[in-house]
Amino acid sequence: MLQQTGERQISEVIEGIKPNHRNRYQFACNKIAERFGAQDEISVIDCACGVGYGTMMLASVATRALGLDIHPETVEVANRAYKKENNAFAVCDLSNPEDWNRVLAEELVPLVDAIVSIETIEHVVDAHGLINRYAGATDFLVASVPNEDVVKFHKDKHPFHFRHYTRGQFSELLSDHGFKITSWATQYDKIPGIVYEEADDGMGFIVTAEKI
Repeated sequence: MLQQTGERQISEVIEGIKPNHRNRYQFACNKIAERFGAQDEISVIDCACGVGYGTMMLASVATRALGLDIHPETVEVANRAYKKENNAFAVCDLSNPEDWNRVLAEELVPLVDAIVSIETIEHVVDAHGLINRYAGATDFLVASVPNEDVVKFHKDKHPFHFRHYTRGQFSELLSDHGFKITSWATQYDKIPGIVYEEADDGMGFIVTAEKI
């Protein structure tokens, strides 16, 4: 069994995944369905997918969903627990441009309709590099980060994070790489973690963004 670090969900059944985590992915599913409708082919990359429950959820609105995670053991769990006909999982270090390009080449997905990056960006030292890679692969992004104005960043409390973001900082990060935020949402608590749209004063920002 995977070690519980407090940063990821490890249940191999979706009923064991905390609702706040599932709700963020349901938001992403809803927004992708709204954006692309009944388009015949929809491809999605789920970045830092963990054990893969979110990738499985995304596969319900996409023709193909690819989950990427840095930990080989986690990808093994994903393949065992959440693999379906139209999703796949691969080991990838998102902070490494060469690894990113390698995986996309192997999976034959240089361009995708959407990238989902839930609670990922705060874990990467070079966030600008990461968003730049996203911008090279898609025109539509669903992403979330902790709200610095509500959840103050402290390294001792968040040992796996490198920073949190204010609304302005997150907007600037995305706009620097050609993304314009088109919708804001938030969660006010961990349980049940309902996602409230058209709100930006909760524990984190959950946004959709499109290339300008």
